[in-house]
Amino acid sequence: MDAAQAVAGCVLRYTAATTTWGALLLNLLAIDTAGERCSVALGVDDAVFDASRLVRRSHNEVLLEMVDGLFRSADLRPAALEGVCFNAGPASFTGVRLAAAAAQAIGFATGALVAPIRSSELLAAHAFAQGEEAVVTSTRSRAQLYYLAFFTKDGGCAQPDALMDAVPAWWQPGTCVAGQPPPWLDATVTAMVDERPAATLLGIGQARWPGGAFGPPERALPIYVSGDDPWRG
Repeated sequence: MDAAQAVAGCVLRYTAATTTWGALLLNLLAIDTAGERCSVALGVDDAVFDASRLVRRSHNEVLLEMVDGLFRSADLRPAALEGVCFNAGPASFTGVRLAAAAAQAIGFATGALVAPIRSSELLAAHAFAQGEEAVVTSTRSRAQLYYLAFFTKDGGCAQPDALMDAVPAWWQPGTCVAGQPPPWLDATVTAMVDERPAATLLGIGQARWPGGAFGPPERALPIYVSGDDPWRG
């Protein structure tokens, strides 16, 4: 079943959500404000409602309106929400903190459990969905510094997130790069941009429910790596 309607200036999509064990009976919200898109997704039992809007730096102005639009379209009371997952970085300091603050606030208000998800896992999941077998994830930090990680479809994370300004020793030319390729990396193969990142994020959250990734809202914090410093240009 597919439907679309306008919500907060964006397109809302409805799709069926299925897992390897069938329909997932879970009310789960996903929030991604780490990139240029403000993206939210709401899984209600076996349905997914999601909306993404290209806003660049005005996520804070539209995020709550978009979340409210999803709840209204799904006819779901906030008190029925069971979990919230969000893109926790490493990525834009402002964007990651906004998502964390929103996820925590919603968790406290509804009693839902909250899970921070790494941005690199989100990028890798989207690349694997396109058929890639291995992928380097890349997110710009500042100047020539980028967060890089390496994943394989079968083995998971082979190289964890690290802040870099030069080609890493483990880099293999021709490997697909997902995200924002650094100018100093010879990225000849790149993954398509994920225009619905919260929907991808929702899938990761559904797969991890109700495991240890979810916990009390106060424990859901942004993810930083060695070398992070928001006060440097």
